[in-house]
Amino acid sequence: MNRKLAVGLGLACVACCAPLIVPLLGAASLSGLGGRLAGLDWLEVLCAAVLAAALAGIIVLVVRQRRARANGPYCDVKE
Repeated sequence: MNRKLAVGLGLACVACCAPLIVPLLGAASLSGLGGRLAGLDWLEVLCAAVLAAALAGIIVLVVRQRRARANGPYCDVKE
């Protein structure tokens, strides 16, 4: 694959999915930092970071789904 194409697709993915990617990276980073400061082994830190990122992703998806339900349908339905 052409490098410019790969970078372009990656940037498009990040721009579209930023509301999900930012909490994932933030949770993983904070978990990793906290684990290393606590003196944990790298595998323990990795496990905690993956779990924190998964939890952050689930929370973001639930919040987005609830917000979409609260806004109601996007079409003007007259009964």
